[in-house]
Amino acid sequence: MRTTRISLVLFVAMWTFALTACEEEETTPQETPPEATDLADTVDASEVVEEVAGVAAAPSIDITSPANLQLFSATDLDATIAVNVEVAIDLPEGSVGYDVAYYLDGVWQDTTDADSYAFEAGIGRHHLAAMLVSADGEGLPNPESVASIHVRVGAPCDASAGSAQCEDGLSCSNQICVGDADGASCKYGPVTNCCDHDLECDFGQTCVDGVCADCVSDAQCDDGLDCTTDSCDAGVCVHTSPEGSDCCASDADCDDGDSCSQEACDISTGQCVTTATLAPPACCASNADCAGVADHPCRLSLCYYNS
Repeated sequence: MRTTRISLVLFVAMWTFALTACEEEETTPQETPPEATDLADTVDASEVVEEVAGVAAAPSIDITSPANLQLFSATDLDATIAVNVEVAIDLPEGSVGYDVAYYLDGVWQDTTDADSYAFEAGIGRHHLAAMLVSADGEGLPNPESVASIHVRVGAPCDASAGSAQCEDGLSCSNQICVGDADGASCKYGPVTNCCDHDLECDFGQTCVDGVCADCVSDAQCDDGLDCTTDSCDAGVCVHTSPEGSDCCASDADCDDGDSCSQEACDISTGQCVTTATLAPPACCASNADCAGVADHPCRLSLCYYNS
């Protein structure tokens, strides 16, 4: 009768592999976090914000009033109303020279150092934006430098005349006259996946033919890696590398399917690096790695020796 045994060398090799893989995580034991009161007593919160990872806090702006999607009422379909916007600005200590550019439906209205602005808006669903700009009027490179909301301005309408009378001229706004002969008003809502201008898109995106796009040209897709070909495909950046190359942008790009090796992406070079490799009998990918005969099969990446 044949018996199956796992050799001592296999046992030792398996433990060696496990200890090697876990060494980095278990070298330094985790400490019990300090009580919240202790942290508050010893750490200046403002310093934490500005010094995380050695990067200074970026200038930011928020719209504090009105609330997003707040409803306003005009006296009639042709009237305009003043929509007062207030902003809160947070600048790193010592920062100077920032102004605020205000936009209504993507159109610049004014640039000022004031933390409030009165927009004149007619009926419709309007996009209001406030953007921090440098002294020369240029926008800043961080998404926190732009804040925006939508507001709705309604007005009485004739229920028998249909919804066309509520038209606000914006492609991404739905309108309807709701009510009856005793009283009706224009109501507004959004059009899904639609933009009228760049400021309605995520920071860095561009509004192209009514849709937000990550790019409009290949130049906008440069990932900084010499080993990739970068292109803009239907508004989405695509990064391709030659087949079989070690080019990578993340660890996932480096998985070679070999359970006997561990791969990682060196972001600084854009190249895959093998961080650990084990040879049979400690690890295997096929029966061929285990003496090459059926009597010594590879199961779950381990060689099993029969005798």
